[in-house]
Amino acid sequence: MCRIFRGSSINRYLQWKSGKVWSKSFSAGDDSCNSCSKLEDGKSQERSGQETNQQMCNYKYQLEQEVKKLQQQLQEETDLHLALVSVVEHFGSPSSSSPGKLPDKAQEHLYSIAILEITVAKLEQEFFL
Repeated sequence: MCRIFRGSSINRYLQWKSGKVWSKSFSAGDDSCNSCSKLEDGKSQERSGQETNQQMCNYKYQLEQEVKKLQQQLQEETDLHLALVSVVEHFGSPSSSSPGKLPDKAQEHLYSIAILEITVAKLEQEFFL
């Protein structure tokens, strides 16, 4: 894939919005990039029109890839959150599937917290007996 745009999607959007990228507007729901292979035909469009459509196809593709990446990050963060909630609710005994989802650093911190909670519980017992 040939990357035409550099920088974040926000910068690309602002460039597009200000008219510095295309003279033709399109929306996210526009299906002008339904088949980028049609651009290679070159029978019904001028060269500049093809380049504009190719730019739109590339831009749309990049946005779709960025959305997929962000959805994956969100899913990972959600899984981590659920695992941590499970740990808090069950006092250091996460479900059998949770440890694989936690990063090593988080597992180390949870282990340290569990040890400290056990130590505090023992000290409270000694103090109140």
